[in-house]
Amino acid sequence: MVSHLKAWEDEYTRTEWRGPYSIEPMKELLRAGARVLDVGCGNGKLLAPLARAGFDVLGVDISRGALLTLADRRIVQGDARDLPFKEDTFGGAVCYDVLQHLLEAERDAAVREIRRVLVPGGLLFIQVFGRKDMRYGGTLVEPDTFRRHSGIIYHYFSEDEVRAMLSGFTVLRMDSSISVKAFKGEEFTRHKITAVAQK
Repeated sequence: MVSHLKAWEDEYTRTEWRGPYSIEPMKELLRAGARVLDVGCGNGKLLAPLARAGFDVLGVDISRGALLTLADRRIVQGDARDLPFKEDTFGGAVCYDVLQHLLEAERDAAVREIRRVLVPGGLLFIQVFGRKDMRYGGTLVEPDTFRRHSGIIYHYFSEDEVRAMLSGFTVLRMDSSISVKAFKGEEFTRHKITAVAQK
C-alpha cells in the first residue's frame, strides 16, 4: 500500500473522525431506499445517518482499522481507485472529505471508478477542501497538494478543478462555502467545496 494511504491506519488509531455532515442533498435527490455507496466511509460518519434515512447504504474504506470500529454496519475493505463492485451497482455515491487525500492520478482513478459503479443517471455527492482553507500548506508534492507530518496527503481544490475532475459527469450543483471557526481565542477559515454530479 502507498505510504500516504497507509498513514490512515495510524490516523484511525489516534483520531475519531466526525462531521458534522448534512445528508439533506441525498434525501432530496435520491429515491427512497436507493442503494448508496459511501466511498472512504472511515469510521462511519455518514453510514448511520444514511441508513436511518432509509437508504440501502454500503461503506468502503482502505483502512482496516477504521472498519474495525464499524462491526455493526455494512462495510467492505477496498480501494477507491479499484472498487470491488460490478458496473452499474449503486444509485448514489457519497465521497465526503476523501478525494483531497489522494494524488492527482489517484483522484482521477477514484472518480472513474465511482462513475463505473453508478447506474446510468446515478448521483455522486462530493465534498473537498478549498484553497482558502486554513490548513493549506505543508510539504509540497504536487500543485496545491501537501504532505503533512502524519504522512497524509492534503489537496486543496478550486471550483474549476472540481468541474474538470467531474468531466465524465453532468455537474448539477456546486457550492463553495467559507466559515470561520474560533479555537483557543483565534479565528480560522474553513473552505469546503461540495458538488452533486450525475452519470
